[in-house]
Amino acid sequence: MITTKQVNIYTVSTITGVKVAAGVIGYILEYCKEGQDAVTLTQFEEVENMTANEAAIEVVLRAVRRLTQACTLSIYADSAYLVAVFTQWIEGWQQNEWRTARKNLVEHKEQLQELLHLLEPHEYTFLQENHTYHGYMLRTANEQLEKMVSCTGATERNKHV
Repeated sequence: MITTKQVNIYTVSTITGVKVAAGVIGYILEYCKEGQDAVTLTQFEEVENMTANEAAIEVVLRAVRRLTQACTLSIYADSAYLVAVFTQWIEGWQQNEWRTARKNLVEHKEQLQELLHLLEPHEYTFLQENHTYHGYMLRTANEQLEKMVSCTGATERNKHV
């Protein structure tokens, strides 16, 4: 019996709201090997000109691009939108040629299609819930955002609380 690796992806973004903004996105990849401590890879990056929904998709894209083989993924997103996309809406959007129930074109279609393509070899579940790393990720993202703000003179309005 072939078993796939269990990988957890935890994401965070400091960008909130529908307006385009700059902020910090981050992820932790956690590889769980039975009987051993988890191995983690952490990445936080500054981004510009993104909405909260774009940032939520982008951070998962960046994390999944790091995977080199098929895995069983649990993706813990801090975005209710992203979880709803993959648990409620995406199948309908695909069947309706990437149109919403109101017949509008789906926003961020290209990013979502790329993410679907990258997820093809994996078994995956999207979850929205607090997890062990949640507080750490928010603190780290906000610290990086504060550094970015102090360097650029930007406002702190995108700080995730």
